[in-house]
Amino acid sequence: MLVFSVSEWVSSHLTLWDVAIALLGLFIFSCIHESLANKGPMLWPVLGVIPSVFLHMNDIYDWATRALINAGGTFPYRGMWMGGSYGIITVDPSNIEYMLKTNFKNFPKGKYYRERFCDLLGGGIFNSDDESWKEQRQLAKLEMHSSRFIEHSIQSMQDIVHQKLMNLLEKLANSGHCFDLQEVFLRLTFDNICTAALGIDPGCLALDLPEVPFAKAFEDATELTLLRFLMPPFVWKPLKFFRLGNEKRLKEATEVVHDFADKTVRDRRKKLDNLGNLNDHSDLLSRLMEKEIDKQGKNRQYPGKFLRDFCVSFILAGRDTTSVALAWFFWLVHKNPEVESKILGEIYEILSHPERRTEDDDIVFTIEELKKMVYLEAALSESLRLHPSVPIEMKQVLEDDVFPDGTRVKKGARVLHCIFSMARIDSIWGKDCLEFKPERWIKDGKFVSANQFKYAVFNAGPRLCVGKKFAYTQMKMVAASVLLRYSVKVVEGHSVVPKVTTTLYMKNGLMVTLKPSQSSKLQCQASHLRLLLYLFNIHFLFQFLCVHSHTRATAECIVCDKNCVKIHSIAPSIYCCGAGTATDTEAVTDMISSQLQLHRCHTGRESRIVTALTLLKSHLFHYRGYIQAALVLGGVDVTGPHLHTMNLSSWIYGYSAICNYGFWFTSCYDCF
Repeated sequence: MLVFSVSEWVSSHLTLWDVAIALLGLFIFSCIHESLANKGPMLWPVLGVIPSVFLHMNDIYDWATRALINAGGTFPYRGMWMGGSYGIITVDPSNIEYMLKTNFKNFPKGKYYRERFCDLLGGGIFNSDDESWKEQRQLAKLEMHSSRFIEHSIQSMQDIVHQKLMNLLEKLANSGHCFDLQEVFLRLTFDNICTAALGIDPGCLALDLPEVPFAKAFEDATELTLLRFLMPPFVWKPLKFFRLGNEKRLKEATEVVHDFADKTVRDRRKKLDNLGNLNDHSDLLSRLMEKEIDKQGKNRQYPGKFLRDFCVSFILAGRDTTSVALAWFFWLVHKNPEVESKILGEIYEILSHPERRTEDDDIVFTIEELKKMVYLEAALSESLRLHPSVPIEMKQVLEDDVFPDGTRVKKGARVLHCIFSMARIDSIWGKDCLEFKPERWIKDGKFVSANQFKYAVFNAGPRLCVGKKFAYTQMKMVAASVLLRYSVKVVEGHSVVPKVTTTLYMKNGLMVTLKPSQSSKLQCQASHLRLLLYLFNIHFLFQFLCVHSHTRATAECIVCDKNCVKIHSIAPSIYCCGAGTATDTEAVTDMISSQLQLHRCHTGRESRIVTALTLLKSHLFHYRGYIQAALVLGGVDVTGPHLHTMNLSSWIYGYSAICNYGFWFTSCYDCF
């Protein structure tokens, strides 16, 4: 009877509006409580952190950085109810060291990560834990550090950069049109990594930029796999089961990738069986197959799926990360021209080394020269610090644990460390953390590595990237080769923002135009100079200039000895050399020598080379067209060694110009 009266009272006094208001109040109270209790972003009932993420989708990484700073470096997060995603986000280097090194075994990749990548990577090195991961890492480390693989990878790098990339960039530069440099780098790294991993060049960098089925399928499979991280499992798993939407496309793309890799493995295995060796192959796949026969002669053949997954994982790691890093590097260099000048200065210094013998204009950097590029390595490291290829890394907690900063995590929780945000926190990198400052990596002229737990760009601890040296070599070769030849200009008004995915792509690509750099223009003069050095055997030796010449004459196709003076002293330590009509050279040098002698008597000082140069220019211009000789002026004065050349034409190949008596003297060129 009492229950009946209470229910009657409730029904007579409460309406649906009252219930709605009460629920709203409870919701608001819950939000306020979460806001006060949580140091990080608002964790909404049911939805968790999802609303905040969507509100800041356009600046998600900067928003995460602000949230981490406000929270003191670590905060908890929770995804959508029933989504199964919860844990912490941290940038504390001590926490990262604890997770990646001190208690490494308690923080594996975990089921959450593995089940999302399992279709594409299977049990490959980047999607495995425990013993499987240890075995694959040991194999990768042994093979990638072997002299045979290093030699193969360097040679393939040089071929792809100088025979394919430079040809493509020359075509794009000549067209005058803008293009997506990020896309070009993606093609470059895909060709390079496939050559290194499989011994096959897909041809993505061909001049017509073709669509390669394997490359397109690999790109689609990667992007569609990453979408799984943005969806709760109760969404993407049913789509996968029924083969609908993105999951259907992922299945199709993955099949193309696996079919290509499987066929490559089968063909290589067949060749090994027929020949008994793979001595003509030095790629990773071939090296692994040759390792199948141990020292005792016992065959421990790896399954085809193991080899496929291993190589696909290797391609995934090497394609996106390096290309994205190069794109951000060139954007930062464009914004900081003083850095570009310092990089070029370092390159010029290396190229001017007397031991370097380059007989053509196509400069190919050696591995030893790349090692000497300290400032370039510092600039690349600084670019990676500000724009890491993988902005956020994730681990899963195996057992309940406590981090050094006191943060507790439960079994099954996920720990995200935001590498992007770490670079923007002054307690980690100093007050100038937002500046692009390569100098922070150099001490006493040498490159100094940072603590890997505050600079986790290449991961850290036992999972430190085995391809780090390979990546730096590739980036340095590409960056040095491009900057030496071209000035890269980002299209005015082009929006450069990061794409929200597990790899820090530029959302709109990097639209640029290319113009020959000043150094590229001087390469023509360099070829002229090499001819000059050959004709007169001119050598710089510290503060001295050594000059001596060949004595020869030509008449059409006949070359014969001729005893004539080609080197004329016009003042103490100053000489003038001539190629062409010998009498013209003698008359000019005698006249200039007399003028310099009068100048010394009048001033009481030794002649300077710049004075001789001015007199020669004035004299040649006065008699323009009638003096058939190309002159070289060189020597040492109080300001140091100097070398200048003057020819009969505005055409840079002066020694060819002297053979045509119709050329008029229009300008003089200073090579140095």
